Amino acid sequence: MRVFTILAMRRTGCHVIAQWIGSLFDGPCQYCNMGDRVTEWIENGKMKPFEGERKLLPAGTPMICGRENQRPVLDSVGILSSEPVLHIRDPFNTLASMYRLSGVLPRPEHDGNEEAYQKALLHFNQRNKAPKIKENKLFVRLWMEYALEYTGKYRFITDDLITTNYNEWLISEEYRRELADRLGLPFSDRGFEGVPRHGGGSSFDGQREVTTEESRQDKLHRFEKYADRDDFWEVLNVPFLWELSELIYPEVTQAAAEARTNHQNEGS
Repeated sequence: MRVFTILAMRRTGCHVIAQWIGSLFDGPCQYCNMGDRVTEWIENGKMKPFEGERKLLPAGTPMICGRENQRPVLDSVGILSSEPVLHIRDPFNTLASMYRLSGVLPRPEHDGNEEAYQKALLHFNQRNKAPKIKENKLFVRLWMEYALEYTGKYRFITDDLITTNYNEWLISEEYRRELADRLGLPFSDRGFEGVPRHGGGSSFDGQREVTTEESRQDKLHRFEKYADRDDFWEVLNVPFLWELSELIYPEVTQAAAEARTNHQNEGS
């Protein structure tokens, strides 16, 4: 029985990657949200909910567990019993998706629960002995930890870690073929264009399927919708984040740098 654990930030395409990986298997595949319970099953390229009496899948059915917004340095022990997959998306479009979903500054933990969020933030500050950490620093710190793990500059999980890049996966069939090979599974794109029900779909497109090259390219430029907001660029105002992003996503980072410069010039 093969078990994959996908470690990813929210709004990075974790569920669609899980659906695609599940579609590479010949038969059904179980999907567990946060690794704690079976919530979906994947078959013929589609992620489907368990409705009514739970569907009984054969013993030994492959399983994919999604763990979102877990810090690699703290979550490494818990996923080593499976085949770990670290999934990443560029910071600019990830943040744009969070903005779109919430309408305010992103809150990676305890969305919509102000009291729980403030308690978590206080605990975070005390644990790290920081005098004051803004809520956006949670997003920045988490993304940089994922990027460091992805590039191999730090490797807290395992040297055999499989990494997936949402941007490349989205636009390149060659990349998807190479990724399937690294996963040790036969290539198929039957689960590529479907939008999983679980996770709420795209924050911009909802449950609509992305089927054209133009619509896929648009996903790499979502940040432009927030390029005129000072607070958007303030969240990203961390030089090391830009350095890591340039290393992984040179083209998107260059486009974001130009958009930020244009916004600054318009405001001067």
